[in-house]
Amino acid sequence: MDNLTEELQKVKEILLNRNAILVSMTDISKITGVSARQLRYWEQKGYIESVHDQSENRKYNITAMVKIGMIKNFIDEGFTVAKASEKAQEADQITTALHRVDSEKFNQASVNDTGLEFDLGSVAGLDEGKKLFLNVPTDKDSFFEIR
Repeated sequence: MDNLTEELQKVKEILLNRNAILVSMTDISKITGVSARQLRYWEQKGYIESVHDQSENRKYNITAMVKIGMIKNFIDEGFTVAKASEKAQEADQITTALHRVDSEKFNQASVNDTGLEFDLGSVAGLDEGKKLFLNVPTDKDSFFEIR
Protein backbone atom coordinates (compact mmCIF):
# COMPACT_ATOMS: atom_id res chain seq x y z
CA MET A 1 0.00 0.00 0.00
CA ASP A 2 1.63 3.26 -1.14
CA ASN A 3 1.17 6.20 1.21
CA LEU A 4 0.03 9.40 -0.50
CA THR A 5 -0.30 11.49 2.65
CA GLU A 6 2.58 13.86 1.83
CA GLU A 7 1.35 14.39 -1.73
CA LEU A 8 -2.21 14.91 -0.46
CA GLN A 9 -0.99 17.60 1.94
CA LYS A 10 0.78 19.43 -0.90
CA VAL A 11 -2.33 19.37 -3.09
CA LYS A 12 -4.49 20.53 -0.18
CA GLU A 13 -2.16 23.46 0.51
CA ILE A 14 -2.67 24.65 -3.05
CA LEU A 15 -6.41 24.04 -3.19
CA LEU A 16 -7.20 25.45 0.25
CA ASN A 17 -5.18 28.61 -0.38
CA ARG A 18 -7.87 30.51 -2.22
CA ASN A 19 -5.33 33.05 -3.51
CA ALA A 20 -2.86 30.46 -4.80
CA ILE A 21 -4.29 30.85 -8.29
CA LEU A 22 -5.21 34.35 -9.45
CA VAL A 23 -6.81 35.02 -12.82
CA SER A 24 -6.94 38.36 -14.64
CA MET A 25 -10.19 40.13 -15.46
CA THR A 26 -9.59 39.45 -19.16
CA ASP A 27 -9.21 35.73 -18.55
CA ILE A 28 -12.22 35.60 -16.20
CA SER A 29 -14.27 37.25 -18.95
CA LYS A 30 -13.12 34.62 -21.45
CA ILE A 31 -13.75 31.74 -19.04
CA THR A 32 -17.18 32.83 -17.79
CA GLY A 33 -18.55 34.92 -20.63
CA VAL A 34 -19.10 37.86 -18.27
CA SER A 35 -17.85 41.18 -19.67
CA ALA A 36 -15.24 43.26 -17.85
CA ARG A 37 -17.85 46.00 -17.53
CA GLN A 38 -20.24 43.60 -15.78
CA LEU A 39 -17.46 42.39 -13.49
CA ARG A 40 -16.63 45.95 -12.44
CA TYR A 41 -20.33 46.65 -11.82
CA TRP A 42 -20.79 43.45 -9.78
CA GLU A 43 -17.73 44.33 -7.73
CA GLN A 44 -18.96 47.90 -7.19
CA LYS A 45 -22.28 46.50 -5.91
CA GLY A 46 -20.46 44.04 -3.61
CA TYR A 47 -21.59 40.88 -5.39
CA ILE A 48 -17.99 39.76 -6.03
CA GLU A 49 -14.53 40.65 -4.76
CA SER A 50 -11.21 40.88 -6.53
CA VAL A 51 -7.64 40.81 -5.31
CA HIS A 52 -5.45 43.66 -6.54
CA ASP A 53 -1.89 42.81 -7.54
CA GLN A 54 1.10 45.16 -7.14
CA SER A 55 0.15 47.04 -10.31
CA GLU A 56 -3.43 47.46 -9.00
CA ASN A 57 -4.87 45.19 -11.70
CA ARG A 58 -7.94 43.23 -10.67
CA LYS A 59 -7.31 39.52 -10.19
CA TYR A 60 -9.84 36.91 -9.17
CA ASN A 61 -9.19 33.86 -7.03
CA ILE A 62 -10.75 30.47 -7.62
CA THR A 63 -13.61 31.22 -5.21
CA ALA A 64 -14.51 34.42 -7.06
CA MET A 65 -14.26 32.64 -10.41
CA VAL A 66 -16.74 29.99 -9.29
CA LYS A 67 -19.07 32.64 -7.85
CA ILE A 68 -18.92 34.66 -11.08
CA GLY A 69 -19.80 31.55 -13.07
CA MET A 70 -22.71 30.76 -10.74
CA ILE A 71 -24.07 34.32 -10.89
CA LYS A 72 -23.88 34.20 -14.69
CA ASN A 73 -25.72 30.86 -14.78
CA PHE A 74 -28.46 32.12 -12.46
CA ILE A 75 -28.87 35.27 -14.57
CA ASP A 76 -29.09 33.09 -17.68
CA GLU A 77 -31.88 31.16 -15.90
CA GLY A 78 -33.81 34.42 -15.50
CA PHE A 79 -32.86 35.67 -12.04
CA THR A 80 -31.97 39.30 -11.38
CA VAL A 81 -28.31 39.99 -10.64
CA ALA A 82 -29.18 40.62 -6.96
CA LYS A 83 -31.07 37.31 -6.62
CA ALA A 84 -28.39 35.49 -8.63
CA SER A 85 -25.74 36.83 -6.26
CA GLU A 86 -27.81 35.74 -3.27
CA LYS A 87 -28.21 32.22 -4.68
CA ALA A 88 -24.48 32.08 -5.49
CA GLN A 89 -23.70 33.13 -1.90
CA GLU A 90 -25.85 30.24 -0.62
CA ALA A 91 -23.94 27.85 -2.87
CA ASP A 92 -20.67 29.36 -1.60
CA GLN A 93 -21.65 28.30 1.92
CA ILE A 94 -21.73 24.71 0.66
CA THR A 95 -18.31 25.16 -0.94
CA THR A 96 -16.93 26.62 2.29
CA ALA A 97 -18.31 23.67 4.27
CA LEU A 98 -16.73 21.23 1.81
CA HIS A 99 -13.40 23.04 2.14
CA ARG A 100 -13.69 22.71 5.92
CA VAL A 101 -14.44 18.98 5.72
CA ASP A 102 -11.53 18.59 3.32
CA SER A 103 -9.10 20.41 5.60
CA GLU A 104 -10.28 18.59 8.74
CA LYS A 105 -10.84 15.05 7.45
CA PHE A 106 -8.89 14.32 4.27
CA ASN A 107 -5.48 14.08 5.90
CA GLN A 108 -4.29 10.59 5.04
CA ALA A 109 -4.53 8.80 1.72
CA SER A 110 -3.08 5.63 0.31
CA VAL A 111 -3.17 3.55 -2.83
CA ASN A 112 -4.32 -0.05 -2.54
CA ASP A 113 -5.02 -2.85 -5.02
CA THR A 114 -8.43 -1.45 -5.96
CA GLY A 115 -7.85 2.31 -5.99
CA LEU A 116 -7.51 5.06 -3.37
CA GLU A 117 -8.38 5.02 0.31
CA PHE A 118 -8.83 8.07 2.55
CA ASP A 119 -8.61 7.76 6.34
CA LEU A 120 -11.30 10.15 7.62
CA GLY A 121 -10.47 9.54 11.27
CA SER A 122 -12.62 8.75 14.26
CA VAL A 123 -16.38 9.21 14.34
CA ALA A 124 -18.50 10.08 17.36
CA GLY A 125 -20.42 7.06 18.60
CA LEU A 126 -18.00 4.45 17.26
CA ASP A 127 -15.89 2.25 19.50
CA GLU A 128 -12.56 3.77 20.44
CA GLY A 129 -9.93 2.99 17.84
CA LYS A 130 -12.47 2.56 15.04
CA LYS A 131 -12.11 4.86 12.04
CA LEU A 132 -14.09 5.80 8.97
CA PHE A 133 -12.50 5.21 5.57
CA LEU A 134 -13.60 6.41 2.14
CA ASN A 135 -12.67 3.94 -0.57
CA VAL A 136 -12.52 5.17 -4.17
CA PRO A 137 -12.05 2.11 -6.39
CA THR A 138 -11.05 2.64 -9.99
CA ASP A 139 -13.73 0.27 -11.34
CA LYS A 140 -16.84 0.87 -9.18
CA ASP A 141 -18.63 3.43 -7.01
CA SER A 142 -16.99 4.91 -3.92
CA PHE A 143 -18.02 3.57 -0.51
CA PHE A 144 -17.44 4.14 3.21
CA GLU A 145 -16.04 1.52 5.54
CA ILE A 146 -15.58 1.38 9.31
CA ARG A 147 -12.56 -0.46 10.68
